[in-house]
Amino acid sequence: MSGHPTVRDDPDDVMVRRAATVGHRMAMGPGEPALTEWAAAGLALPDETAMMRYRLDRIVAQMADDDLDGILLFDPMNVMYATYAPNMQVWLLHNQARYAFVGADGRLVLFDYPGCGFLSAHNPFIHEVRPATTFTYFLSGGRTDEQAGDFAAEISDLLATHGGGGRRLALDSSTTLGVTALQDTGISLVEGTRVMEEARKVKGPDEITAMRCSLEGTRVACGKMFEAMAPGMSENQVWGVLWAEMLA
Repeated sequence: MSGHPTVRDDPDDVMVRRAATVGHRMAMGPGEPALTEWAAAGLALPDETAMMRYRLDRIVAQMADDDLDGILLFDPMNVMYATYAPNMQVWLLHNQARYAFVGADGRLVLFDYPGCGFLSAHNPFIHEVRPATTFTYFLSGGRTDEQAGDFAAEISDLLATHGGGGRRLALDSSTTLGVTALQDTGISLVEGTRVMEEARKVKGPDEITAMRCSLEGTRVACGKMFEAMAPGMSENQVWGVLWAEMLA
């Protein structure tokens, strides 16, 4: 499967160059006024590159502890943890059109929605971005069985190349069709949600720094909300003030 290029293989693509710059990705921030507020509170910014490296290392270490050859992630929260590259998070809760594979050797492959590879160009630890092979009915219609077979074959190939020599694959979630297709290739599936929770529960220095910034943003937003509260306001009006401050 070496024919799949990484997004960074096309350095002349304007969108790729722009996406590879610091702060340019799908995530909304950080920016003003948050940066000024954090500076006033004496808070430092996290090293995002170090955080990406730490998170991938945590996943690989947890897989080693559990004697796994790889892990396949569909849950948008888990994909975000592994790749630091969000895309249509809410929509993907219903349509499994984006997923990530991590091999025992640390190989990280993101399967993204067609044409969206540039969204992860800021992460130097994503080795490949491939187009996702979708097998939900909404996205593949009458070709669900065929698409599921192609999807499973590609994952099986990755597991053989980047696993530890076995066929133990952790999976956080999928449809019955996806599970059956993977098992039909001889893969032994293991519950993957626990693997990711164990990996995520140990926070690194930059994650703690990021959490401090996030809490300060919440503190400021709640303060603005309390200041705006007045008799006669609806709950939605007050809630709107909070969200306006959180998203600004």
